[in-house]
Amino acid sequence: MKRIKGLLTAITGLLLITMSPPLWAEETWLTDFQAARKFAQEKRLILLAAFVGSDWCPWCQKLESEIFNQPEFKEFAKDRFILFLADFPRHKDLPVELKNQNQELQKQYAVKSFPTVLFLDAEGKEIARMGYRPGGVGLYLEAIKSKIPQADTGAKEARPWAPSFFPPQTGL
Repeated sequence: MKRIKGLLTAITGLLLITMSPPLWAEETWLTDFQAARKFAQEKRLILLAAFVGSDWCPWCQKLESEIFNQPEFKEFAKDRFILFLADFPRHKDLPVELKNQNQELQKQYAVKSFPTVLFLDAEGKEIARMGYRPGGVGLYLEAIKSKIPQADTGAKEARPWAPSFFPPQTGL
């Protein structure tokens, strides 16, 4: 009886952990583009869309390990970007809807090489574009700041500066 009670307690704990929102939600990469755009609109943030070939592209793998997985990038991104991943794997299958969505986005944004990192406003309009850059996370963040000046100070300070993201205040 004690074993069953212990097992049930363990299962309940596991379910609570897996059903709860992740503690790392701010650095979660979304794969549903419409949901990512909606999040960007609600949070008034820039949408960072990474187009990668996760299981075959060495530059994509370097971008992930040298930049996106680094604590400095995660800290920088958490209040500035909604992260979206469009993956184009060759050795694993994606659900048909996801594969179709990613292919449409690749056409829409004229993504010709991997990795391509797009910075989009909440309406999906391209602000800037990058790829992999050697030199580590510090140089990559400096490149982002040079391409997107409002990303330099963070979302809260950038809001008044970025009229393409936010409608002007009418004073009503």
